[in-house]
Formats: sequence, structure tokens, C-alpha cells
Amino acid sequence: MSLTKIPFLVSTALSTHVAWTPPNPPPSQNERLKNITLSEALFVKTVRKGPYMTKIMIWIVCLCEAAVIYIRRNPSSDLAKRLLQLLVPGASTLSSRHHAIGQIRLSRIFLASWLLTSLGGLVRLECYRLLGRLFTYELTIRPNHELVTTGLYSIVRHPSYTGAMLEGVGVALYLMSPGSWVQECGIWKTNVGKCLILGWISNVGYTLVNMTLRTKKEDVFLKEEFGEAWEAWARRVRYRLIPGIY
Repeated sequence: MSLTKIPFLVSTALSTHVAWTPPNPPPSQNERLKNITLSEALFVKTVRKGPYMTKIMIWIVCLCEAAVIYIRRNPSSDLAKRLLQLLVPGASTLSSRHHAIGQIRLSRIFLASWLLTSLGGLVRLECYRLLGRLFTYELTIRPNHELVTTGLYSIVRHPSYTGAMLEGVGVALYLMSPGSWVQECGIWKTNVGKCLILGWISNVGYTLVNMTLRTKKEDVFLKEEFGEAWEAWARRVRYRLIPGIY
């Protein structure tokens, strides 16, 4: 097992942190769209609070995996033995714990997950830059609001959601990848691990499904606000999330 994986783990956590950190504070009540549906209100509350869980969980998982990689390289200290007992709950003996962490490695699935999370984080960061003060989680019209149609918005109409989906799929792949701390050290076998990971999967699944549905609402909202400018943009940029598919 190589220390080479540690930078990949840190960048995975950083990409996820960037992707789920709103660049602006919530808009004022005067700027928010009025008469929103109950499902929209629930979705906004979820995406405001849910990402905290995602960021905390991914930092914990990545740092724990980095810790056991380091312990494997320096196994003899009393601190290392105590940490192994804590971080490898799926093994009951010292030798079985060392065997478990010896399975942690850079797998092809992990590298694919890293590419997805990195790309997702970069896409979200670029959307933050392009929209600037206009990027909000709530449906909002701000003073001097403009229709942004350049950069990533000239490829698909809702690229920030595309980035979030890449990020969500990437993290899920990482958690399931052979050679990961979650898979090799018995985290799935603990009640706490099951609750945290299944809770995260449920939250992200709900968020990504609602993001897909929300693209239609946003298109209606923007069409009403910008009229012919939006229609011209929609003719040029036909797809909402995935070029050539959707």
C-alpha cells in the first residue's frame, strides 16, 4: 500500500467540499420567487442543510483512510495499535487488522471516482465564477439580473446540476470501491457506518432526482423572466444537463 493514495483522498475531500459549499448567502425574502410549492420549499431546506452532512462525512472518511495508510507504514507504536482498533472495527485481532488495511489501495474504480469528483468540483466552481452573485440555491431574481449564456452555459443550460451529479456519483463510487477504507475495514458492518452511509445515499439520491426535476421549473421561470433572450438561448443550447442526451 502506497502513500501515493493520500493526495487523491485529500483532493477528493476538497472537491466535494467546494461542490457543496454555496458561494453566496441566502437571498433576501424580497428577491426570492413567491408562491413556491411545498416540494420546492422542502428541496431548498434540504440543499441548504444536507451538504453539511456530506462534507463532514467525506472529510472523516478520507482522513480515516489516510490515517490507516500512514499507520500501515508505521505500525509499531502504541498509538498506531490503538488507532487500528478504532479504525478497523471489522477485524478482531491485530493481525487481521493489519491484513484489512493492507488491502487499501489505488483501484481503477477509485481512480474513476476521483476523476468524477474532481470534474464535478471544477464544474461547480466554474459555475460559481460565471454566475457570481446570481448563484443561489433558491429560485431568485436579483436587481440587474442577467441571463448567463457563456462558458459552460453555452454547452448545457444547467451545468451546476451536472457538476453536482458528477460529484455525487463519484463519491458513491469511492465509498463502494474495492481497496477503500469503508469496504476493507468493516465500516459497512457497524451500525453507525450503515446509518451514516445509507443516510448520505438517501440524501444525495433525493437531491439529484430533484435537481433533474428542477431544471424544468427553472426553464419556465427563466423563460417568463427573459422571454425572447431565453428562447434564443434554448434554441442554441438544446440540452439541460448532458450534451446530446438530456
